[in-house]
Amino acid sequence: MLGNYLIFGVVVFAAALLVISIVFLQEKRKDASAKAKKEASIEMEREPAKRGWKSHFWAPPARSVLEQLPIQYYDAKGYYVLKDGSNLDLLMIQSKDLVTSSPDEVEFDCLKFGKLYKIYGNDLKLVSLNFPCNTLHQQLYFKQKMVKAGNEVYRHWLQKKLKELEALEKTHTTREFYLMFDIVNIG
Repeated sequence: MLGNYLIFGVVVFAAALLVISIVFLQEKRKDASAKAKKEASIEMEREPAKRGWKSHFWAPPARSVLEQLPIQYYDAKGYYVLKDGSNLDLLMIQSKDLVTSSPDEVEFDCLKFGKLYKIYGNDLKLVSLNFPCNTLHQQLYFKQKMVKAGNEVYRHWLQKKLKELEALEKTHTTREFYLMFDIVNIG
């Protein structure tokens, strides 16, 4: 019985030492990073002439979006033509819930993408875009139903649904995924 208490005491003591050493190391790291930041700021204050006069001001605004995008026009064949003469194709990817999918389905999807990467030799990119959620049509529908509703309870539930849609529009985004193909020659 005394041996069990002794082992328990040793384990608690070792755990306490471990916690104390972790806390001490974190404090030491915080002090070191604060010291490094302070030294870097002092170094920047000492030598502003090395960085030039422009470093004290905001950078000039970036070029316009049309100048930055390499897309020149949309071809009649259904491709984007880039400024360097190559073509670009965009395909929308239909997303699905991987959490509720079976492991076999997830592995099959990974193998399909792996095969695509092996077969297709040119550049391709996966692009994800976030858009604000647009529920305008649903809101107009509920407002129209509220005007026509004669039942007060039904009107109350329609009002509740309308508020939910307004909150959804403010807080949620729609995420879409695209696959971009660079096409060198179209025959």
